[in-house]
Amino acid sequence: MRLSTLARAIACTLLLAAAAPLALAGADQPGPALEEGESWITGAEALAALVSGRTHYRDRSDGTSEIEYHDPAGQSAYVWDNCIERGQWWTTEREICFFYPDTALKGPHCFFIKRNAEAQLEFWWAGDPAALLPTATNVQDVEGNVERLPLGVTGECLMS
Repeated sequence: MRLSTLARAIACTLLLAAAAPLALAGADQPGPALEEGESWITGAEALAALVSGRTHYRDRSDGTSEIEYHDPAGQSAYVWDNCIERGQWWTTEREICFFYPDTALKGPHCFFIKRNAEAQLEFWWAGDPAALLPTATNVQDVEGNVERLPLGVTGECLMS
């Protein structure tokens, strides 16, 4: 019985520690507390305006890079690890979401967007508050599908 109480106490402590960054942000912010010069971008229209009809070049937190084009009609193409994936994008009031049905990571993937102190957009994984880290940071943002990435809602990886 004692072990069960201890296990519950540890679980509660871990849960509170994982939720702490979100609690620091306040109810109107989607992620951790901001530093001076930073801002969370919210609102479906504001988020869509950041990506619609644009190609984003990003550095990922794992040291690799990616390219993503967001068609105004909601289709997207994503280049990573020499593979072009085709899928869809949409926004909610707090996130931008993507679904690439033919990738190994199934299901929609949603991100909070933060403008950092250097005015770059940071894409923060919204799936697991315990792992809330910037996933990718824009290094360049260009109007149009400048890479001429193929669109479609599905399809096996096309080598880039």
